[in-house]
Amino acid sequence: MHFRDLKNAPREEWEFIYSQYHLTFPIDEQRSEQQFYALFENEHTRIFGIYRNDNAMGYFVTWPMSNFLFVEFFEIYQIFRSTGIGARALEILKNEYNVLVLETEPPSMGMVAKKRIEFYERNSFRIADPDYIQPAYDSTKNSINLYLMATEAIDIDAVKSEIYSKVYGVAIG
Repeated sequence: MHFRDLKNAPREEWEFIYSQYHLTFPIDEQRSEQQFYALFENEHTRIFGIYRNDNAMGYFVTWPMSNFLFVEFFEIYQIFRSTGIGARALEILKNEYNVLVLETEPPSMGMVAKKRIEFYERNSFRIADPDYIQPAYDSTKNSINLYLMATEAIDIDAVKSEIYSKVYGVAIG
């Protein structure tokens, strides 16, 4: 397995990722199509395709921060789920960055959310903030309660402030 930088990939690859992303993530957790494509041109993001034998298996959209890597989106394509690929991909990412932070749905959102939390916990993540609020991406979306999870102990206020500022363009009020 290896990662490939997708920021200079052909537009068709971006479109395929967007089509998968649009099917997978709840609407309030999605950027608009224009916002999503802008991530590929944002100097602050790192976007990786997850590959095995030249087969695309998923992707990460990440934001290197002051002392952690924020994983905004992580998806293993449906046909490759439950094969261990996601765990191996996270392990590779953890070996490159000391601390990973991500948002995920709380278990109250259903069985898939509960299984996702269990997956992250098996892969060294712990719930850092069960009352985290993801800001809305734009006026057509709602802010939503998610869990903030991290692979190490974090300063929650500092981490939230940096995520809110760099990823969502808002200040904590």
